Amino acid sequence: FETPSTQCMQASLGMSIGNQQVNGEGGAKATTAAEPTKPLMYGSAFTQLKQLPLPLHALSQEDKNSLASALKANHRVAMDVKVQTTMCFQRFTNAQMMSEQEVQDMRDLFNQVKEKRGMKGPLRVIFINATELGGGVAEMRLDTVALMRDLGVKAKWLVIDGVDAFYKTTVHMHEGIQNPKYAPLNQAEIEYFHLTNLANFLRLEQEHPPADIDILWIDDPQPIGVGLIVKTLFPQTLVIWRCHVHVDAEESIGSFVHDLVMGNLRDGRDDVITSFLKDREYDKNHAGAFDAVVFHEEHFAANLKMADHPGVHVMPPCINPLAFKNMLINNSLVESTLVKYGVMQPRVTRSACVPPFVLQVSRFDPYKGPLELITAFVEAVKQLPVSQQHEVVLVMVSSLPGDNPSGVRLARLLQEYVDTLDLSAFPEVMQAGGPNDLRKRIFLLMLDDKTPWERLCERLAKISGFDPDRLAGVGKEIQELAEFGIEEIVNRLETSGLVSPDLARDLLKDPLPTGVAYTPEQKSATQQVLNEARARRHPGGTALTARRASCGSLNGKEINAFEVSALQSSALVKVQFSSKEGFGLTVSESLVKRLPGYEGVMVTTLVGGIRAQAAACECLTIEYPPEEVAASLAVYRSLPDHPDQAYWAGLFKEMASRKSVSELINHIQHAATMTDAQRVRMSKSAREGVLTNFSTWVNVHNIIKGIALAARVEFDNEAPVPKRPRTNS
Repeated sequence: FETPSTQCMQASLGMSIGNQQVNGEGGAKATTAAEPTKPLMYGSAFTQLKQLPLPLHALSQEDKNSLASALKANHRVAMDVKVQTTMCFQRFTNAQMMSEQEVQDMRDLFNQVKEKRGMKGPLRVIFINATELGGGVAEMRLDTVALMRDLGVKAKWLVIDGVDAFYKTTVHMHEGIQNPKYAPLNQAEIEYFHLTNLANFLRLEQEHPPADIDILWIDDPQPIGVGLIVKTLFPQTLVIWRCHVHVDAEESIGSFVHDLVMGNLRDGRDDVITSFLKDREYDKNHAGAFDAVVFHEEHFAANLKMADHPGVHVMPPCINPLAFKNMLINNSLVESTLVKYGVMQPRVTRSACVPPFVLQVSRFDPYKGPLELITAFVEAVKQLPVSQQHEVVLVMVSSLPGDNPSGVRLARLLQEYVDTLDLSAFPEVMQAGGPNDLRKRIFLLMLDDKTPWERLCERLAKISGFDPDRLAGVGKEIQELAEFGIEEIVNRLETSGLVSPDLARDLLKDPLPTGVAYTPEQKSATQQVLNEARARRHPGGTALTARRASCGSLNGKEINAFEVSALQSSALVKVQFSSKEGFGLTVSESLVKRLPGYEGVMVTTLVGGIRAQAAACECLTIEYPPEEVAASLAVYRSLPDHPDQAYWAGLFKEMASRKSVSELINHIQHAATMTDAQRVRMSKSAREGVLTNFSTWVNVHNIIKGIALAARVEFDNEAPVPKRPRTNS
């Protein structure tokens, strides 16, 4: 798969292509190859970037060199992510979630691609994106690569390097694609974007020669520039872009993304790329258009002016129902998690029970409608029977905002909104200060995704100066000692000679590392869950996971996964009130959970990838009027830093009057009061819909269809219609 970087450079310099166009017969066409006339460049990708004489209009050469230095200082040890998972199709067939024939259908489609392209060996597929941690893309990619390999494909997952200036630009791009009110990118942002993509292409040449890549799958806007350069210099490589975000119909930043995907380079704006291509003896008229573009909904392609592209492919999001985060849990884990966060009191008598609660799992973000949900919950409680009014709870779960200033600010404002709610319409016991104060039953939970021992590892990496291998070795030792306190861990590291006395003192400087931790009750319940999973031969119940749970060395993301699973498995009403959405995977993640006696109903807006999920799974749905989406976003943008009570009261009244919020109120009331039989039926139907339509194996099949479309293989590629559930798993 890999060849020496010099071979790659010779290949890239020894090819010349004629004018390319996207058409139904196979896209780009190449002229006869020419002899290379440019000398080979040596040194790291970042050194090469400094040496390239690129025209800059908004940045200086010093800015370019500083960017290259920052990339070098923070670059990944390797672009490729280690895919260490045992996921395979046999596990899905054993669970009766798919048939052997469906596995064979995928192999047959790959064979058609190879035949179309005149290939004999295995296909070489590269997936490339901006992060290996967090978000739907990263979460599904490990299993995707493992399952592709199970089909005989040489698949790899690469992650690009970036720095703050680049990531700020790509956040701007994400927001601008979804929201036309954002200002266009300025030239400095565009040049940071191009320079970073160019540096990553140069690194790709050295580590994974594009001449040896058959298919390059680009996720989201961040690596689009890499795809453009690869398609231009290596037209035989199929390049596919998947857009994971909502695309607004009004043109904004979308025009820039459109141009890069279509190979339309503009004078002035894109001179960094055109100059590099010219140095390789290409010009902007030879820039390559991607072979396929993938969206969650067909109209997103039209919104991005790509409806006429012959490679438009529509595919829904997915989850892995066999992941440990989706395994069947038990009552003990539910109760211990709710007790930890104060949602219920410890069970000291037989009368203690899990309260009925409404749940939304989404980051605190304007697009997730947290203020609207709080408003709807309060209004819905007014319509519930008195017995439910006194016990119903709202739980809103977000990841910790961290260093995101807007997330920290919104979390504070949400709490202020709750604290100033007017409860005068409720019985006295539910008013402020009463024994059943409704405000005290609204929980805003921000889950930390790092444990204290992980934060200790981060501090060690920052101050020790250890090389990566030594750092990894000491990190494993720290994880093995995770059941002890931070001070005891450091003392043992010093005693064993793994750290010096001076370094030990620095590691113990105040404040000591903190983070998420299991309670003893949660730890015991999780061990029981894992033992039961192993008895059922569930793939998530591995001996390694069980051992780490027993000695307290689960990482923060694993603890988060179990806690969120406990909440999703036991919620009476599950809500996803998004105004705009890419994947919306939290819907399927909530629906696939099951715990007898705790069946719940999903209430969701029909936006982005959620629409396909709602079509296949029985939910209570809300059409979000475009004018109300705009009004909602305007409210969040104009929130004062410290609103007074009159402001919050006026906002409550305005939100409660919206059509979408009124529907949410009615759905919460209906879901909370329906019969147990109705709730069980809807919950079961929804879960079966997820298993049939949004499992990881379905996603892999859809990816293969996208590759076949890029190769112009003829097959039935109608937009996917949700299938009727076929399993009672």
